This record gives sequence, structure tokens and C-alpha cells, in this order.
Amino acid sequence: MKIFSGQTASAGFAFGPVLILKNKKISSTAKKSEGPEKETALFQQALKKSRLDLICMKEISQAKNKVQSVEILDAHLMLLEDPEAVDQTLAKIQSGISAEVSYYSVIEEFRKMFLQVEDELIRHRAVDLQDICERVLFYLQKPTESFPDLHLNKPTILIADDLTPSQIFGLDKSKLLGFVTVQGSATSHTAILARSLEIPAIVGADRNILELQTDEEVGLNSESGQLIAGTNAVEKSDFLQKKTVFEKKIAGFAAFKGQPSKTVDNFHLTLAANISGPQDLESFSKNDGEAVGLYRTEFLFLDRESAPTEDEQYKIYKDVFDGLRNKPLLIRTLDIGGDKIANYLNMKHEENPFLGIRALRLCFERPKIFITQLRALLRASVNTPKWGLMFPMVSQLEELNQAKLFVEEAKQQLEKEGKPYCKSFEIGIMIEIPSAAWMINVLAKHVDFISIGTNDLLQYTCAADRLNPDLKSVYNPYNIGFLTQIHHVLKTCSDQKVHTGICGSLSHHPELMPFFIGCGVNELSMSSQHILQTRAAIQKLNYKKCETLVQQVLSCSTHLEVKEIFKNFNSANH
Repeated sequence: MKIFSGQTASAGFAFGPVLILKNKKISSTAKKSEGPEKETALFQQALKKSRLDLICMKEISQAKNKVQSVEILDAHLMLLEDPEAVDQTLAKIQSGISAEVSYYSVIEEFRKMFLQVEDELIRHRAVDLQDICERVLFYLQKPTESFPDLHLNKPTILIADDLTPSQIFGLDKSKLLGFVTVQGSATSHTAILARSLEIPAIVGADRNILELQTDEEVGLNSESGQLIAGTNAVEKSDFLQKKTVFEKKIAGFAAFKGQPSKTVDNFHLTLAANISGPQDLESFSKNDGEAVGLYRTEFLFLDRESAPTEDEQYKIYKDVFDGLRNKPLLIRTLDIGGDKIANYLNMKHEENPFLGIRALRLCFERPKIFITQLRALLRASVNTPKWGLMFPMVSQLEELNQAKLFVEEAKQQLEKEGKPYCKSFEIGIMIEIPSAAWMINVLAKHVDFISIGTNDLLQYTCAADRLNPDLKSVYNPYNIGFLTQIHHVLKTCSDQKVHTGICGSLSHHPELMPFFIGCGVNELSMSSQHILQTRAAIQKLNYKKCETLVQQVLSCSTHLEVKEIFKNFNSANH
């Protein structure tokens, strides 16, 4: 049996025949020009056909309410119609070069430029350009034919060096069991689409996975980031048994729908969801989310050529408010920067962007963008009974006060214009910077709630880039300094009657969750698919024992001692 590993893009299990996709490289023939006039007409026709293809795929995605898919296709349309690329191609055509050679050479220059950029999100544009270029070149070479989108004639696990968004859009999802790519990361468009479509997927896999043979049977366990091949009868049976166990486990959690999120000794807390937009509401409802503890509004600002308008934001936010049917919602204002880049903002280069102009700091530098978002949120939330505005990356009281002034300015503008807006809502902050954690006794007096962002708080506490794989031993959630901060924040806020939540990826961590509960947290917010599983785990816990666990952890000196205490606690309570 062979085992291939990669990163989980979308968790799940699949078993079936594999299709190895040999990605064709962008290429053009050495075709000679038939004259500028004819070549220009050919080029314009190829652009038109490519545009119609993308619009068709976009309309299909809109009909299925796949918001992220629509946004990616919008980005492809913008790249296709980029004035600079079109003008450069037309100039080459006028100089006597064929449309095919002209367009290919222009796009190659853009691709090389993108590939040299350190920022991962920008490098993904090179893949998008490859996708677009192949389509245009096809129509230049075969103007009377239709572009041959990838076709599956039976249930298949697809393996490729890389998959472009339009290739995924063109697939029959009923026959796509899952896919694996050598390229890509969990933040790539391909990974985003896999999660959106709920397709088991692995990215960043071993390159030798491409040596597998088409129609060979393989098992995909994207939960653990592994694909197995060459199994014998016993190994196949073992995999299928694991697949069945996984599926039964997921189905079994449905029994916890409608049940209270409380411990055996009646300590209640709220299980909320992290969402990125209206496309996540179906999963939220399916998994019985009690609230939204984090609405990441920044995804509306990414993968586009300009900032969303107030009306565009208003519509998206209103869809979320309406879709939640009066369930509580905490909305994080724009959190751009660090590893989330919007090219149209033309942000200056920073040696360490995670410690630079990001989130609230960026909003203060770009007040028009901030005010526009606040106006859209205030308008969209009319008649919403319970929601909160949450500011990220607060390091001192002065920043919180300044953010509140922007809210007042947005209110005054809407009042003056006679536009209806919500006048009653809560204001809170993310706790993700150590300075804010240690001065929580001051900040708590000025907010209605706080939410701990464990991802950033951990990296800032340990001075370890969470995206650097070489620092895994340092970026360690068992760090006693990190856990002491969380206890301090939750205890202080509890004493001051301020609502508390944890919205980072550790919120549903099976070992850390009892610690958070023992600290008295009011709300845990996570990806929707983890809610029912977390509720099942909470119902087995005893709050008093969780409190004792906290005291044991706080008496530790090393992370190894902490891990041992957690391990013993889990063994005794499961």
C-alpha cells in the first residue's frame, strides 16, 4: 500500500477509481500573422467567446447561491478584460505578430510577474491567468469549436498537478468523489471552492502522486490529509470501514440538533458559527448554529479589482441578517492585512505585515472605506433585535474610542440623509494582542462583549508566525503564558459582567475546550460543521471538574506538563 500526504482543503472520505489529469501547458503555435485587421477580429472573437463561457458559469453559480464561486468568476472576468493586457496584445498585433503569439507572450509576462511576488494570494493569480489563457488560445486556434471542459463519465477521484476554478465549475459534481492537487494551499481558490461545494479534497500533495494510473482504485481520507493506493483486500476493507465509521459519526451528531449546549451540571454556553457570507448560512442552519460569533466581512473585499460599494455591501449584509432569522450575530469590521491582501488598496510593502497596517489600523488610514462599511452595516441591520459590531486588532483604549467616533460619524451621516438605520446594537472588540489581554480590566469597562481570537493571540504571544511550518514547536497552544492570558481575560470579564467568546480555530479543540469552559467562557464560535460534535462533547463534561482542570493547568511550568494534564483529563472524562 502506498500513502500520499498533503494539506486538508475540505474534510471527507471517498473511495473509487482515479483520473490523472495531465494538465496541458499553455502553448501557442508559431502561426504567422494574416494581417492586423483579420488577427484583431480573431482576437476580439476569442475574447467574446471566453467571456460568454465565464458568464454562463457565473449564472449557474448564482442560481445555486454559490457566492464565493461567483466572486472568483468575477475576478476571472476582470482578468480576461484587463485593459493593459488587451491593449498590449492589440499593439503587438498591429506590429505584424499573430493574435495567438501576441496574447500568449503578453499573458506569459504577467504570469511570470505574479509568480515572483512573495504574497501567496497574488501568486494564485498566475493559475487564474493560465486558466483564462488556455481558453482564449483554444478559441484563437479553433474559432468554430466549443471549449472542451473536463468531463467525468463515472464517479471519480480526480488527481492533478493543479485544478483551475473553471475546470471545477465545469465538472459534474454528482460524479466528482473528491480531488487531490500537488499545487495549492488551504487559502487557494481551489480549496475555497472545495469547501463551498463540500467536496473531499487535499492540496499540496506529494508530487509522485501523479505517477498513479488512471482507473486505479484509491482511498481519499482528506480529514487526515492522506490518499492511499495499491491496497489489498484487507487494506481496502479497513479503509471502507473507516469511511463508514466517519459517515456514521457525522450522521450521529444530528441527534444533538435542538439539544441544549450544557454540561452535566447545567453550565450553559452558546455554540456559534464563524461565517464569511450568505453562502455559509445553509451549513449554519443544517448544523443547528445558535448564533454567529464571527462574521468575517473581509472576504467581501478580497479577489476583486475595487472595494465593494455601500449598496453592494448593504445587500450582502442584509442577506445575512435576514437569513439568520433574528439569531444573534457579531460582525467583525474589515480585517485586511497580514495574509489577507486587497491589491486595489495599493498597500505599501512592509517587512512584517502581521505587525503592520492591518485591520483597524488600516481602517483609520482609509476612513472612506471604513465609513462606507459602517453605513452599510447600520442600514442593513434595521429591525435586527440583537447584533454586535466587533473591532479587530485593538491594542489600546485610544483605538477603541477612535473606532467608536467613526460609528457616530456614520450614524450622523445617515441621520442627516434621512436613511433608516439601526440605533440599538452592541460594541465589542477582538482580544488578539497581548497588550489588550493584559489591560482587559480597562477595556472591559468600555465594551458590551469581547471575543478572543486565539490564532493571532497565540502568534503574538509566542512571537511565532503561524504560517511558518518551521515554528510549529513554538506556535504551541499549550504554552502556559498563552493559557494564563486567556484565563485572565475570561475571569476579568466575568467579574465585570461582560459577555465573552472564543472564535479562533482552538474553540472546538477537544483538549483545550474544557479549559475554556472551566474559565467560564460564555460562547464558543467555530466552523458550522463542528457545532454538533462540540455539543456532544460538552454534554459529557462536568463544569466543576473543568474548573479544577484550570487550576491544575495554571500551576504548570512547561507545555509538556500542560499536555499531560489535558491528556489525563480527557482519559478520565471520555
